Amino acid sequence: IQRVLAIPYKRITRRLVTYLTRSEVEALLGSVDKSNWIGRRNHALLLVAVQTGLRLSELTGLRQRDVALGPGAYVRCEGKGRKERCTPLAKPTVAVLKAWIREQSGAETDFLFPSSNGGRLSADAVQHALARHAAAAQGTCSSLAKKRVTPHVLRHTAAMELLQAGVDRALIAIWLGHE
Repeated sequence: IQRVLAIPYKRITRRLVTYLTRSEVEALLGSVDKSNWIGRRNHALLLVAVQTGLRLSELTGLRQRDVALGPGAYVRCEGKGRKERCTPLAKPTVAVLKAWIREQSGAETDFLFPSSNGGRLSADAVQHALARHAAAAQGTCSSLAKKRVTPHVLRHTAAMELLQAGVDRALIAIWLGHE
């Protein structure tokens, strides 16, 4: 046992957390073609992801009833460990979501961001759409070419924007569902 305990731990290097700058976010959102249903859905989904920092599973699991768009607008989700939390929404996001929900005209139990057949959007579909929009955005923002844009990077982006806006770290942790 002593010989096993004497084996040194492997040192690992932790990569820096990557996130998008405001200009990269604007280029990403601007790359979405909003002339069709899928484009409007993707624009709303990306805007919510960047603004709230929800995990991918939380985003795809959102239902229309989970969004309150009145005064003090927020999105409510059930995260890891079945923890429920609410994240506030900014006015521009509220406007986009109101238009999106009006276009859906479905039941409150319907998914907020459904697949084309009305079911839950898969994680692969979100990742594929994000990769496609990030590639398209490289034309207007060359710095995106050096970054690997994933749904989790959008989560980091939300946290960094809140931090840069002077929001307390403890509140950011609560909004992101951390202990």
